[in-house]
Amino acid sequence: MTRTKRKILFCFLAIVFILAAPAVILYSYGYRFDWQEQKIVQTGAFYFQVLPKNAEISLEPIISRQISVPQKALEGIFGHNENEKLVERTDFLFGTAFIDNLLPKKYRIIIKKDGYQLWEKTLAAKEKKVMEIKNVILIPEDPELKVLTDNLNDFFVSPNEKKIIFYENNSQSWALKLFDVQKNIKSHLIEEKEISKWKSNFLDLEFSPDSKKILLKIGLKEYLRYYLLDTEKSLSSLLFLDWLDNDSQNISFGPKDSEKLFLIKKNNLYEVNINKKEFST
Repeated sequence: MTRTKRKILFCFLAIVFILAAPAVILYSYGYRFDWQEQKIVQTGAFYFQVLPKNAEISLEPIISRQISVPQKALEGIFGHNENEKLVERTDFLFGTAFIDNLLPKKYRIIIKKDGYQLWEKTLAAKEKKVMEIKNVILIPEDPELKVLTDNLNDFFVSPNEKKIIFYENNSQSWALKLFDVQKNIKSHLIEEKEISKWKSNFLDLEFSPDSKKILLKIGLKEYLRYYLLDTEKSLSSLLFLDWLDNDSQNISFGPKDSEKLFLIKKNNLYEVNINKKEFST
């Protein structure tokens, strides 16, 4: 190769490098050219967490207007066709999937798996941000129905949605049963004879903000009785709140402290420390 040819080749490669280097650098930092909007943008991403695991996720861009662009010639440089559907699967260990390099636009998202109803939603990818779509639970097409309890009169769901208390009542007595949603275990909590040897009526209950304790409202003849019960310790923690009576109204746990109660008595609002039995207006 002559010296002149080497100079021409060197100049050609230098020009290609000068032209290509900025594009490569921008690409590595997540910049793409949006042919629909005719501008350079930064990409976004979606993070999915799905149950059951190994589900299929498809993303289809929603195109607001059609344009004529030599997409196929540019796919090798700028990645996938921005108009094509992307299909990924969640992993078999954690049921998660991370899809990045998405242009900031709306996508029609479909999550599906054989034997389950599909999950569909339209979400927008945003520049330089990862949108988390967690706790997606696919419903079976033919769910198996299981009887959790008989003689059910009412039920109460804890604030953290991990516990359910069933109020069961038959002709002889009533009882409260605790159902652990995560463990799928039903256990005895308390029944009428453990409250009093006399006939009593269950009236209401309220969960504490931390979902650990419940306040029971019991009718005993013409009197109202209030009991505090720790759902994690069951009957051994049953506490009779003898300082609450028929004049106590609108009783509720403190929103930030389950060791405190708020109540109205004789038109006054009180805050009560349960352990110390201290009243303050």
